[in-house]
Amino acid sequence: AAEVAGLVVTMQPPVTPELERVAWTVMGHAQFDLAHYAEAESAYVRLRGLAADPAAGREVEGRIAASIYRQAELAQAGGDVDAAVADFLRIDAAAPDADIRPSALFDAATLLLTSQRWNESVDLLQRFRREFPEHQFNSEVTAKLAVALREGGRGAEAAAEYERIAGSADAAADVQRSALWQAAELYVAADQHDGEHGPLGTDQLDH
Repeated sequence: AAEVAGLVVTMQPPVTPELERVAWTVMGHAQFDLAHYAEAESAYVRLRGLAADPAAGREVEGRIAASIYRQAELAQAGGDVDAAVADFLRIDAAAPDADIRPSALFDAATLLLTSQRWNESVDLLQRFRREFPEHQFNSEVTAKLAVALREGGRGAEAAAEYERIAGSADAAADVQRSALWQAAELYVAADQHDGEHGPLGTDQLDH
């Protein structure tokens, strides 16, 4: 199918726009199913330029994002952290309206975190919070931020994130207590006063 579609899009004289759309659609789907994700991306980019209407354009954009996301996953599986992160982040420019964009940003931040690249992970996690303040991943973002900041030697900032965890209505009581103790220890280690960084009293710890 990919070979025939390739013949169609290179015919002289050119085929009609409708047939070209069909050919690039076949090309994109075939390459994607063959796990040739870079080639699929290229085909979908060509197809987006021929989209008949905005709805079709949005659907193709989602396909572009999925193709790039799979490239990122392959790079991650191959141990190439830099390439994987670059592809995850590339979705933002290549397909800014794609539904998968928050997941790609989150995955890039998580990959940097597991690779112990603390400050880079912090930057992306903070960016996620700014860009998607109501997203369902935000509780996980806070937990990851706390770890990344703590391991990156930014104790006072990490303590603030642990306080955020402790103040979350969705957190279990034991999680809240543990987070408060962690925050207290980090504030002490950073030689900070409780009053400078939010309400963290001993009465809270006792509960």
